[in-house]
Amino acid sequence: MQLAGDLKGELMVFAQSPRFGRAITDVIVGAFPDGVVDDEAIFSAALESFVYTGRLPHGDNILELFAERFSGADRALLLSWRDYVQGTFEIKEPYGADGVVAFNHVDELTYRIRSNMGAEGVERLTPGVVLVGGIVPVGGDWMMSGASMAFPAQDADKVCPEYGNCRCATRRRSSATPTSSHMLANSRPSSGTPSSTCMEAT
Repeated sequence: MQLAGDLKGELMVFAQSPRFGRAITDVIVGAFPDGVVDDEAIFSAALESFVYTGRLPHGDNILELFAERFSGADRALLLSWRDYVQGTFEIKEPYGADGVVAFNHVDELTYRIRSNMGAEGVERLTPGVVLVGGIVPVGGDWMMSGASMAFPAQDADKVCPEYGNCRCATRRRSSATPTSSHMLANSRPSSGTPSSTCMEAT
């Protein structure tokens, strides 16, 4: 999971380089047509969706261009992130020390989701909490990617209808198997930049 977190950090630095400035600006303007960026979760969802699955004017994809710098397992891991999933995840139960089992109300699939920040990244994700955000596959598990919002269990009935079709949710089914379990054993020195941020909504 550390490897995935480090690669994610490097990818986002690459994506926000001057080379892609115009395309990224267009994406953000599209997400915030009034010109005011006032929601970190929506900003993250718009940016990451474009990086993982969007196309530049000439047909290239930022993730695929970045993956060309790597080979072997690193390249394969990066390219698997084209199966990026956004959704409204209802936490069902803990999964190891750094993860949770969650049901996505957008695609109606169950995922085993982990945080590259370790236990700290999931400490507030208790059963019933609703997490709105994105995830990418890592081996047979999924890693939280980008900013996300965590809503208390008592607000679940209000959050799911509100966010089920919002602009930060993509209705799709992943080609990977979300309920399979596999821990990535490789690691590399951390850049100090987490790949995900979870904000608690009150």
